Amino acid sequence: MDGVFSHLIDEDLTLRALELIYKGHLPFFSGLEKFLSSPNKKVTYILGNHDCSLLFKKAQEYFCEIIGHQIEFKSELVIDGIHIEHGQRFEVIN
Repeated sequence: MDGVFSHLIDEDLTLRALELIYKGHLPFFSGLEKFLSSPNKKVTYILGNHDCSLLFKKAQEYFCEIIGHQIEFKSELVIDGIHIEHGQRFEVIN
């Protein structure tokens, strides 16, 4: 954080990073809020290797606070027999 890459991830660092991401991508977050304000809309966030810090509960709560709606955070999802997950689970390095 603060211009230095850290291999350590904690809840405070994640919250600060989310705040910077939010401030730097206001049109995206505004669009997400608008989408979720429409009837029958839902977002499920499939966590991957580049956003594992969103496993922290406070980070998930802050993300939802930013967009003004609840979303689900999952490592995998099955809808009508279709299995969805982030592909990094099949890379040796992960």
